[in-house]
Amino acid sequence: MADQNVTTDLTGYVGDFQRECDSAIANLIQVCSAATQAKFYRQQTESFRFGIARIILEHPEELSKIAPEKAARTCFLSVIGKFVTFLDRLIASRNLAAKAMTVDREITTAEELNRFVNECLDREYETVAKNTKLSNPSKVDSFTKASSKVRDAAKAYFQLRRALEHHDDVPEADLIISTQRVALVIDDKEVTALPCPLNKGQLLEMKVADQTQTLPSGKKIVLSPQNAHDLVFTMRFLFAPEVFRSHVEMPDAGLTPPFSPVPDRSTGSPSPDR
Repeated sequence: MADQNVTTDLTGYVGDFQRECDSAIANLIQVCSAATQAKFYRQQTESFRFGIARIILEHPEELSKIAPEKAARTCFLSVIGKFVTFLDRLIASRNLAAKAMTVDREITTAEELNRFVNECLDREYETVAKNTKLSNPSKVDSFTKASSKVRDAAKAYFQLRRALEHHDDVPEADLIISTQRVALVIDDKEVTALPCPLNKGQLLEMKVADQTQTLPSGKKIVLSPQNAHDLVFTMRFLFAPEVFRSHVEMPDAGLTPPFSPVPDRSTGSPSPDR
């Protein structure tokens, strides 16, 4: 088998991550919507059973206050985890592009080649994901062509995750969290309530607004659904596209390594698939 080059489309990684973001937000909205219904939890717990046992909650109405906060926390933690997976996938493809892939089987069709490349990517991804010496901040910093603003903001998100998962929701140092959101603007003035008057000749726009929030050290963090939405929005529409742009602009970003067949020890020819 002669040496060959292959190029693979990695944009699917961006799409996969964005779908995870959309799913997490949909789940958050569903919980928040249910919580606004005063009798929702009482009605649901009275009608739902696990097997023959009925759920009995002493004060189901209290869930209307607790559930949105817990859902917001779950939403953020789920998406930041998926963002790390996204980084790992890109790093794996970069690593694989920098070295030869040894072909351990006969490959005669495009389908077989595609299967082989995906197997190599999956193995390299597992190696990256299991590498405990590679911290999440160092992963995002490895995308050197991404803006420092995005890399610093992403590292603050990792600190937020660490506080929520390992420090009882209390940050060890002040956290400055940067987010983006979509704002409805009339003549450069943001609309904060609806309905609002709109006169002939006024300029109506949708703008992306930057905002920051300081989470003080030693104070318990409570994420609201709006907080979670803004965090996920920022990862979906800012972090992921910027990191991917950096990835494709970096040297060896495309998956184009030569294939080196494994010679059969008895004949010197490429080994068959076993």
